[in-house]
Amino acid sequence: MTSICVDTIDTDGVQTPHSRLLHPLDRKRHRMDGLVNALLVMIIDLYIIMLFVRLFTVERERYDSMLGLVFSATDPLLLQLRPILPWRSMPITLGVLIAALVVLKGFLGRSMPLALGGMADTLLQLYVLIILITATVQEYYLNPLITLGQRLVRPVYKVTRQVVSQPSAVYVVATALLVVAHALVRLALHEALGGANETFIISSLRLIINLTVFFTYVIIINTLLSWVSPDPLNPIVQLLTLIATPIIDPIRRVVPPLGGVLDLSPLVALLALQIGNGVLHSLLSMLENSLT
Repeated sequence: MTSICVDTIDTDGVQTPHSRLLHPLDRKRHRMDGLVNALLVMIIDLYIIMLFVRLFTVERERYDSMLGLVFSATDPLLLQLRPILPWRSMPITLGVLIAALVVLKGFLGRSMPLALGGMADTLLQLYVLIILITATVQEYYLNPLITLGQRLVRPVYKVTRQVVSQPSAVYVVATALLVVAHALVRLALHEALGGANETFIISSLRLIINLTVFFTYVIIINTLLSWVSPDPLNPIVQLLTLIATPIIDPIRRVVPPLGGVLDLSPLVALLALQIGNGVLHSLLSMLENSLT
Protein backbone atom coordinates (compact mmCIF):
# COMPACT_ATOMS: atom_id res chain seq x y z
CA MET A 1 0.00 0.00 0.00
CA THR A 2 1.41 3.34 -1.03
CA SER A 3 1.58 5.89 1.76
CA ILE A 4 1.07 9.58 1.17
CA CYS A 5 3.00 12.13 3.22
CA VAL A 6 0.44 14.85 3.76
CA ASP A 7 3.13 17.17 5.22
CA THR A 8 4.43 17.75 1.70
CA ILE A 9 1.04 18.88 0.35
CA ASP A 10 0.72 22.68 0.26
CA THR A 11 -2.91 23.51 1.06
CA ASP A 12 -4.48 26.84 1.87
CA GLY A 13 -3.66 27.98 5.37
CA VAL A 14 -1.34 25.01 6.05
CA GLN A 15 2.41 25.57 6.38
CA THR A 16 4.27 22.62 4.86
CA PRO A 17 7.98 21.74 5.03
CA HIS A 18 8.25 22.92 1.43
CA SER A 19 6.72 26.33 2.23
CA ARG A 20 8.77 26.61 5.42
CA LEU A 21 11.88 26.18 3.27
CA LEU A 22 10.73 28.76 0.71
CA HIS A 23 10.02 31.51 3.25
CA PRO A 24 13.67 31.82 4.47
CA LEU A 25 14.85 31.65 0.84
CA ASP A 26 12.45 34.44 -0.11
CA ARG A 27 13.60 36.56 2.83
CA LYS A 28 17.24 36.05 1.88
CA ARG A 29 16.49 36.95 -1.72
CA HIS A 30 14.63 40.11 -0.66
CA ARG A 31 17.50 41.09 1.62
CA MET A 32 19.96 40.54 -1.21
CA ASP A 33 17.81 42.60 -3.57
CA GLY A 34 17.67 45.36 -0.96
CA LEU A 35 21.46 45.36 -0.57
CA VAL A 36 21.96 45.52 -4.35
CA ASN A 37 19.48 48.41 -4.62
CA ALA A 38 21.16 50.25 -1.75
CA LEU A 39 24.56 49.81 -3.39
CA LEU A 40 23.24 51.08 -6.74
CA VAL A 41 21.60 54.08 -5.08
CA MET A 42 24.87 54.90 -3.27
CA ILE A 43 26.80 54.74 -6.57
CA ILE A 44 24.18 56.93 -8.27
CA ASP A 45 24.36 59.48 -5.43
CA LEU A 46 28.14 59.63 -5.72
CA TYR A 47 27.97 60.06 -9.48
CA ILE A 48 25.31 62.79 -9.21
CA ILE A 49 27.59 64.70 -6.81
CA MET A 50 30.51 64.37 -9.23
CA LEU A 51 28.36 65.60 -12.13
CA PHE A 52 27.13 68.51 -10.02
CA VAL A 53 30.72 69.41 -9.12
CA ARG A 54 31.65 69.15 -12.81
CA LEU A 55 29.13 71.93 -13.51
CA PHE A 56 31.35 74.37 -11.63
CA THR A 57 34.78 73.21 -12.77
CA VAL A 58 36.91 74.93 -15.39
CA GLU A 59 38.88 73.14 -18.09
CA ARG A 60 42.30 73.82 -16.55
CA GLU A 61 41.25 71.85 -13.45
CA ARG A 62 41.24 68.72 -15.60
CA TYR A 63 44.96 68.53 -14.84
CA ASP A 64 44.57 68.93 -11.08
CA SER A 65 45.55 65.83 -9.12
CA MET A 66 42.17 65.66 -7.31
CA LEU A 67 39.66 67.41 -9.57
CA GLY A 68 41.06 65.50 -12.52
CA LEU A 69 39.40 62.42 -11.00
CA VAL A 70 36.00 64.10 -11.47
CA PHE A 71 36.77 64.64 -15.17
CA SER A 72 37.99 61.06 -15.57
CA ALA A 73 34.86 59.65 -13.92
CA THR A 74 32.32 61.78 -15.79
CA ASP A 75 33.88 62.05 -19.26
CA PRO A 76 32.89 58.55 -20.49
CA LEU A 77 29.14 59.18 -20.12
CA LEU A 78 29.27 62.84 -21.12
CA LEU A 79 31.22 62.18 -24.31
CA GLN A 80 28.71 59.51 -25.32
CA LEU A 81 25.63 61.58 -24.48
CA ARG A 82 26.69 65.00 -25.75
CA PRO A 83 26.61 64.21 -29.53
CA ILE A 84 23.11 62.68 -29.18
CA LEU A 85 21.49 65.77 -27.66
CA PRO A 86 20.32 68.63 -29.90
CA TRP A 87 22.19 71.01 -27.58
CA ARG A 88 25.97 70.70 -27.52
CA SER A 89 26.32 72.77 -24.35
CA MET A 90 28.18 70.96 -21.58
CA PRO A 91 26.02 72.44 -18.75
CA ILE A 92 22.84 71.24 -20.51
CA THR A 93 24.35 67.80 -21.05
CA LEU A 94 25.29 67.64 -17.37
CA GLY A 95 21.79 68.73 -16.36
CA VAL A 96 20.15 66.08 -18.55
CA LEU A 97 22.41 63.36 -17.14
CA ILE A 98 21.77 64.44 -13.56
CA ALA A 99 18.01 64.43 -14.18
CA ALA A 100 18.21 60.95 -15.75
CA LEU A 101 20.13 59.60 -12.76
CA VAL A 102 17.63 61.11 -10.31
CA VAL A 103 14.81 59.40 -12.24
CA LEU A 104 16.75 56.12 -12.10
CA LYS A 105 17.26 56.55 -8.37
CA GLY A 106 13.53 57.18 -7.93
CA PHE A 107 12.77 54.02 -9.93
CA LEU A 108 15.11 51.92 -7.78
CA GLY A 109 13.66 53.39 -4.59
CA ARG A 110 10.10 53.18 -5.98
CA SER A 111 9.48 56.83 -5.09
CA MET A 112 10.43 59.87 -7.12
CA PRO A 113 9.57 62.36 -4.30
CA LEU A 114 11.93 60.50 -1.96
CA ALA A 115 14.70 60.63 -4.57
CA LEU A 116 14.19 64.37 -5.04
CA GLY A 117 14.06 64.86 -1.29
CA GLY A 118 17.33 63.01 -0.82
CA MET A 119 18.97 65.21 -3.44
CA ALA A 120 17.64 68.34 -1.71
CA ASP A 121 19.03 67.10 1.62
CA THR A 122 22.45 66.47 0.10
CA LEU A 123 22.59 69.89 -1.57
CA LEU A 124 21.59 71.67 1.65
CA GLN A 125 24.31 69.95 3.66
CA LEU A 126 26.90 70.47 0.91
CA TYR A 127 26.20 74.18 0.55
CA VAL A 128 26.03 74.89 4.29
CA LEU A 129 29.25 72.91 4.78
CA ILE A 130 31.02 75.03 2.15
CA ILE A 131 29.72 78.22 3.77
CA LEU A 132 30.98 77.10 7.20
CA ILE A 133 34.41 76.21 5.84
CA THR A 134 34.91 79.40 3.82
CA ALA A 135 33.63 81.51 6.71
CA THR A 136 36.15 80.07 9.19
CA VAL A 137 39.16 79.25 7.01
CA GLN A 138 41.11 82.35 6.09
CA GLU A 139 43.50 80.61 3.68
CA TYR A 140 40.82 78.79 1.68
CA TYR A 141 42.16 80.24 -1.59
CA LEU A 142 45.28 78.08 -1.19
CA ASN A 143 43.32 74.86 -1.70
CA PRO A 144 41.77 73.99 -5.09
CA LEU A 145 38.92 72.02 -3.51
CA ILE A 146 37.78 74.92 -1.35
CA THR A 147 38.22 77.30 -4.27
CA LEU A 148 35.84 75.08 -6.22
CA GLY A 149 33.46 75.18 -3.27
CA GLN A 150 33.52 78.95 -3.43
CA ARG A 151 32.30 78.78 -7.01
CA LEU A 152 29.47 76.48 -5.96
CA VAL A 153 28.13 78.92 -3.36
CA ARG A 154 28.79 82.08 -5.40
CA PRO A 155 25.19 82.19 -6.78
CA VAL A 156 23.85 81.96 -3.22
CA TYR A 157 26.12 84.79 -2.09
CA LYS A 158 25.01 86.88 -5.07
CA VAL A 159 21.37 86.57 -4.01
CA THR A 160 22.25 87.16 -0.35
CA ARG A 161 24.07 90.41 -1.11
CA GLN A 162 20.81 91.79 -2.46
CA VAL A 163 19.54 91.56 1.13
CA VAL A 164 22.63 92.38 3.24
CA SER A 165 25.99 93.88 2.40
CA GLN A 166 28.03 93.26 5.57
CA PRO A 167 30.48 90.39 4.89
CA SER A 168 29.94 88.80 8.30
CA ALA A 169 26.16 88.78 7.84
CA VAL A 170 26.30 87.29 4.35
CA TYR A 171 27.21 83.82 5.69
CA VAL A 172 24.35 83.79 8.22
CA VAL A 173 21.72 85.10 5.79
CA ALA A 174 22.91 82.73 3.05
CA THR A 175 22.50 79.78 5.41
CA ALA A 176 19.04 81.01 6.44
CA LEU A 177 17.97 81.32 2.80
CA LEU A 178 19.17 77.79 2.09
CA VAL A 179 17.24 76.45 5.07
CA VAL A 180 14.04 78.18 3.95
CA ALA A 181 14.47 76.99 0.35
CA HIS A 182 15.08 73.42 1.53
CA ALA A 183 12.04 73.53 3.82
CA LEU A 184 9.84 74.73 0.93
CA VAL A 185 11.10 71.92 -1.31
CA ARG A 186 10.46 69.33 1.40
CA LEU A 187 6.98 70.78 1.96
CA ALA A 188 6.14 70.44 -1.74
CA LEU A 189 7.43 66.87 -1.80
CA HIS A 190 5.55 66.12 1.40
CA GLU A 191 2.32 67.13 -0.27
CA ALA A 192 3.13 64.74 -3.12
CA LEU A 193 3.81 61.90 -0.68
CA GLY A 194 0.93 62.70 1.65
CA GLY A 195 2.99 61.87 4.74
CA ALA A 196 2.55 62.80 8.39
CA ASN A 197 2.74 66.39 9.54
CA GLU A 198 6.17 67.72 10.48
CA THR A 199 7.93 71.04 10.98
CA PHE A 200 10.09 71.34 7.90
CA ILE A 201 12.31 74.15 9.17
CA ILE A 202 13.20 71.92 12.14
CA SER A 203 14.00 69.03 9.79
CA SER A 204 16.29 71.29 7.76
CA LEU A 205 18.07 72.50 10.88
CA ARG A 206 18.59 68.90 11.99
CA LEU A 207 20.43 68.20 8.75
CA ILE A 208 22.75 71.12 9.46
CA ILE A 209 23.39 69.93 13.01
CA ASN A 210 24.27 66.50 11.64
CA LEU A 211 27.25 68.12 9.88
CA THR A 212 29.00 67.69 13.23
CA VAL A 213 29.49 64.07 12.14
CA PHE A 214 31.51 65.31 9.16
CA PHE A 215 33.74 67.45 11.40
CA THR A 216 34.15 64.47 13.74
CA TYR A 217 35.52 62.35 10.90
CA VAL A 218 37.76 65.20 9.73
CA ILE A 219 39.35 65.55 13.17
CA ILE A 220 39.86 61.78 13.52
CA ILE A 221 41.43 61.40 10.07
CA ASN A 222 43.57 64.52 10.48
CA THR A 223 44.83 63.29 13.85
CA LEU A 224 45.69 59.85 12.46
CA LEU A 225 47.48 61.40 9.49
CA SER A 226 49.56 63.59 11.79
CA TRP A 227 51.14 60.43 13.20
CA VAL A 228 52.51 59.35 9.81
CA SER A 229 53.78 62.70 8.46
CA PRO A 230 51.73 62.88 5.22
CA ASP A 231 52.69 64.96 2.18
CA PRO A 232 51.81 68.57 3.16
CA LEU A 233 51.30 69.47 -0.52
CA ASN A 234 48.52 66.91 -1.00
CA PRO A 235 45.23 68.84 -1.53
CA ILE A 236 43.23 66.47 0.69
CA VAL A 237 45.77 66.71 3.51
CA GLN A 238 45.71 70.50 3.19
CA LEU A 239 41.90 70.50 3.21
CA LEU A 240 41.70 68.33 6.34
CA THR A 241 44.21 70.58 8.11
CA LEU A 242 42.40 73.77 7.08
CA ILE A 243 39.08 72.43 8.39
CA ALA A 244 40.39 70.88 11.62
CA THR A 245 42.70 73.73 12.67
CA PRO A 246 39.98 76.34 13.52
CA ILE A 247 38.30 73.74 15.76
CA ILE A 248 41.36 72.34 17.50
CA ASP A 249 43.57 75.43 17.90
CA PRO A 250 41.31 77.31 20.38
CA ILE A 251 41.11 74.15 22.53
CA ARG A 252 44.86 73.62 22.28
CA ARG A 253 45.44 77.08 23.79
CA VAL A 254 43.38 76.12 26.84
CA VAL A 255 44.15 72.41 27.26
CA PRO A 256 47.91 71.80 27.65
CA PRO A 257 49.50 68.59 26.32
CA LEU A 258 49.48 65.74 28.82
CA GLY A 259 53.00 65.39 30.15
CA GLY A 260 54.06 67.99 27.61
CA VAL A 261 53.82 65.35 24.86
CA LEU A 262 50.28 63.96 24.36
CA ASP A 263 47.95 66.46 22.68
CA LEU A 264 44.45 66.03 24.10
CA SER A 265 42.82 68.82 22.06
CA PRO A 266 41.46 66.47 19.31
CA LEU A 267 39.80 64.29 21.96
CA VAL A 268 38.27 67.35 23.66
CA ALA A 269 37.06 68.61 20.28
CA LEU A 270 35.39 65.27 19.54
CA LEU A 271 33.64 65.29 22.91
CA ALA A 272 32.50 68.88 22.37
CA LEU A 273 31.07 68.00 18.95
CA GLN A 274 29.18 65.02 20.34
CA ILE A 275 27.78 67.02 23.26
CA GLY A 276 26.88 69.91 20.97
CA ASN A 277 25.09 67.55 18.58
CA GLY A 278 23.03 66.04 21.39
CA VAL A 279 22.18 69.39 23.03
CA LEU A 280 21.15 71.06 19.75
CA HIS A 281 18.97 68.11 18.74
CA SER A 282 17.32 68.20 22.17
CA LEU A 283 16.62 71.93 21.83
CA LEU A 284 15.10 71.39 18.39
CA SER A 285 12.92 68.59 19.78
CA MET A 286 11.67 70.89 22.53
CA LEU A 287 10.97 73.62 19.99
CA GLU A 288 9.18 71.17 17.70
CA ASN A 289 7.01 69.90 20.56
CA SER A 290 6.07 73.44 21.51
CA LEU A 291 5.00 74.19 17.92
CA THR A 292 2.87 71.07 17.49
